[in-house]
Parts: sequence; C-alpha cells; structure tokens
Amino acid sequence: MTTTATISAPTLLADKPYIFWVKTRNAIGLSAFSPQIAIYSASLPGAPGDPFRNSGTNGNFIIVDWTVNPSSNFGGTALTAYEIWWN
Repeated sequence: MTTTATISAPTLLADKPYIFWVKTRNAIGLSAFSPQIAIYSASLPGAPGDPFRNSGTNGNFIIVDWTVNPSSNFGGTALTAYEIWWN
C-alpha cells in the first residue's frame, strides 16, 4: 500500500536538496523514523543533443535542428525555451 502526501512550500530553492522522512502514528504512539531521502525541488536541465544543419541556405537564413534526448533530465520542471547561440 502506498500513501501520498503533498507538501506545499512556496519558498523552495532550485538545485537545493530537501531531506524528507516519515513517522506513523496510532493510538499507542509514534513509530521510528523512516529512512531519509533527499529530493531536489528542481535543477538545471540536461543539455540538448548536438545541433546539425537541416537544409541548404539561400544567403538569408540557415535552419539548424537539434534533438532532445528523451531520457535527458529536464530538472523536475517543463522546458520553457531554447537559446540559440552563434558567432
């Protein structure tokens, strides 16, 4: 059997571990603590795959694609943007 509890804390910091452990209670009293677990609220996402040239150019633009590794770590939150850098 699994029990889920949601903890809402608006001041959690990204890339910082939070330590959790649990006790149970009945009419007699409290149990010993469960083992601890460290959980990150969010962290930096993993890097995308190598960029590659999609098609030819006409002098005005170049199309560049990249892959997102489906097993990559998104840091515990949805990706919101990509930044494309060049020189």
